[in-house]
Amino acid sequence: MGHWADMREMIDLEFTHENIPSSDELEELLQKSVMPIDGLLALYEQLHFFELKYEMRSSEFIMRYANGELDDDPELIQWIGLYHVTEVLRLRMQNALCRTSSP
Repeated sequence: MGHWADMREMIDLEFTHENIPSSDELEELLQKSVMPIDGLLALYEQLHFFELKYEMRSSEFIMRYANGELDDDPELIQWIGLYHVTEVLRLRMQNALCRTSSP
């Protein structure tokens, strides 16, 4: 988990119940940040940590949280923010790869 602390310092990501960014705010934050591959891997390592700790995949966690099955524990809010960041990055990478592989 050491990579996660380094990554947070690099792009200053810390989410609480009160400061989860909107999609536009998240996009702006990501455009301002430089995300080396090690940083992206660190984000996925942190997701994996939560999945092991709570014994569920992130997608299941998000669905259960949205359905009101889980409380507003600060660590769970952190997991939500982390999941949203990685999903936005994954989609951006996928779109970039599609653009570069198109004839």
